[in-house]
Order: sequence, then structure tokens, then C-alpha cells
Amino acid sequence: RGLGDVYKRQGSAWPSMGDALTQKTGVPVGFVSTGVGSAKIEELRTKHYFAIKNAINDLKPYGYRAFLLHQGEADTDGTKREKYLASLQQLIAQTREDAGYNLNWCIAQVSYAWSNYNNTKKMESMKETQRAACNDETIFVGPTTDDLQGEYRHTDNLHLSKLGLIEPVSYTHLRAHETC
Repeated sequence: RGLGDVYKRQGSAWPSMGDALTQKTGVPVGFVSTGVGSAKIEELRTKHYFAIKNAINDLKPYGYRAFLLHQGEADTDGTKREKYLASLQQLIAQTREDAGYNLNWCIAQVSYAWSNYNNTKKMESMKETQRAACNDETIFVGPTTDDLQGEYRHTDNLHLSKLGLIEPVSYTHLRAHETC
């Protein structure tokens, strides 16, 4: 149930990644999507947090191994990095409080938005801020999809194409398995 289901009916890369992780580890892997298209980190922390909280409550008492955040495009242009980092840290703290344990996080390196493409300074600044939130103990650097361009993007040059929804599996599932 990813953004692609709503937008262009294309689906999500995460079920394929879950299948690949299950095959590699022998442990069932599932993803619960709580994303909202074009949402800024502050909106996820406030106005859209109910979806995250509901997902946390739905899996009690068993919980989650990790929370994967694939977000940043909406904040690359215009959100001050200090504000982004503070909102992300507050979001992480709130999920841990609501879960009742020190929930692991994987922060995907995501900064690409068609309006910012080729603005490598803004994109790298966003990814540096995302990495700054990581401590390699319970908050990990996650996968990136910024480098998926050309045939990996839909004709709108923003959303991933069908090929782009499959490709992340081949190089990100190992990273997610190693860290999360």
C-alpha cells in the first residue's frame, strides 16, 4: 500500500525488498506504510503522526524491528537543516515513547525532487542532515534512491517508474539487513 498505489497505481518498492530480505535471512519481513505524499518531516511529526501511532499500536505487543523513513524530498528546498534535524529527532523520540521501547530507525538518504535535480549542494546538505541523525547504534543510515534517474523515473521525473520500484531491492536490501 505505498504512494505508488495512490499515485499512478504503480505500487511500492518495499514489498519486493521485504521478499528479498526474507529470502536472505529466512525471517519473515513486512512493511507497514504510513507515508503521506509530499509531506514534510514536521507534518509527519504533527498532522500525519496519527498514521504512525496507529501502526505502532496495531503491532503491539510484538512491535517492530525498525522504522524505515524514506522522506526528505519535500524538505530539500526551503526547510532549514537545524529545523529538519530537530523535527526528525522529535519524531524518533515520539515513536519510541509510543512503542514503549527503543525502536530502531533506518533513515534513507532521500533528497531528490525534480525541482532540485542537479542542485547537488541542496541535495547533499539534506543527506548530510539525515546522516547527522544517525548514531549507528539504534539509528542507522538507510538506503538511497536519489541516484535512480532516467528509466527508473516515471515520465513526471519525480516518482519512480515500475523499473525504479524494483531496482532498489537489488542494492538496498543488503544495507538494510546489515544495519537494521
